[in-house]
Amino acid sequence: MFVSKNKFEKSPDWGRFEDCDFTGANLSHAIARDAAFIRCNFSNFNFRGAHLMYCLFEECSFKEAIFHNGSLSGSRFVSETEALPVWDNKIMEHVKIHG
Repeated sequence: MFVSKNKFEKSPDWGRFEDCDFTGANLSHAIARDAAFIRCNFSNFNFRGAHLMYCLFEECSFKEAIFHNGSLSGSRFVSETEALPVWDNKIMEHVKIHG
């Protein structure tokens, strides 16, 4: 499945993304709320300045993903703890991590 930055910025229904490969994608400064990402690959993904609030990330891979200067506020991560991304200068208020 291909997802453009415009999908995140303009869609009222963020939807559910299953088994998607976002490897190397650049969605810096994207905005999403209440999206669900199930078994998605975010390897080498650029999340710089992205605001992904109240999203669900279940069994996703974040190898070498870039998370700087944005927000994951209220999001949930359900996965093995070693598969989680490295956070840097992110708003992490009310984030839940279940490993």
